[in-house]
Amino acid sequence: MKYVYAILTVIENNPIMQTYTSNKPLTGRQILDEVILTQDERIRYRDWTDEKKILEDMNKRQSIRVEIQEVEV
Repeated sequence: MKYVYAILTVIENNPIMQTYTSNKPLTGRQILDEVILTQDERIRYRDWTDEKKILEDMNKRQSIRVEIQEVEV
């Protein structure tokens, strides 16, 4: 079974639509690490476990919103 994720990221009112395929189900935090965060951000948030807290912290510097939909195929 494969898992397909549709990820809509809106940064400063600019939408970015991405898809990501995985052989196993992913958590929101794993999707942040794999698809959304830059290398520097991955290092900065390495010890953070709550993806909502990460997004709250990122929103202090720029407007960002993330919506994720999962489909099993």
